Amino acid sequence: MNINPLNTTIIDGFPIDFEEDLKKEIKSVAKQYSVPSGDIIMDIEQTIKHIPLVLKGSIKILREDDEGNEIFLYYLEPGNACATSITCCATGQKSTIRAMAEDDTEYLAIPVQYSDEWMYKYKSWKKFVMNTYAERFEELLKAIDQLAFKKWTNGWPNTYATKPTCMKAAKYTSHTRKSPTTSTPRGRWSPAC
Repeated sequence: MNINPLNTTIIDGFPIDFEEDLKKEIKSVAKQYSVPSGDIIMDIEQTIKHIPLVLKGSIKILREDDEGNEIFLYYLEPGNACATSITCCATGQKSTIRAMAEDDTEYLAIPVQYSDEWMYKYKSWKKFVMNTYAERFEELLKAIDQLAFKKWTNGWPNTYATKPTCMKAAKYTSHTRKSPTTSTPRGRWSPAC
């Protein structure tokens, strides 16, 4: 992980229309990081010290069960922040997710102590945080719809390509990141036997 000097034009080009005073504050407190694909940016049970704002690349957000099995939650792409990180820092909880660079990634690290303050001080930050929550909630509703309302064939949703070979250990990983050539969400079975 490399810490880069903060390029002030990055804030000006960020896809969110932040107030000028907020841009100045971000420039004064944020650090810019570059991480290679596969690096863990944040891990489960880690104290959250910053909120990542993705500038380039993508970050995969995962959860882990008590047995060490991972499940994909969502991607952070340029212009995104992690809803789980924002929630954990607002409530003082440790991380419940693992954030891993999916691609070579650059992000701004906003120290957590500024998020609450900016919620009251800047309408654009509040809107950005609320939109972050709304996007993740919408993805959750789509996942529930997929499970509850789609037609099932032989006990499996017909959107699954193949059935697992081992019922006990198989997991289906589906996510909303679209393939560049189709509008179909990507996913796969990961049988463990």
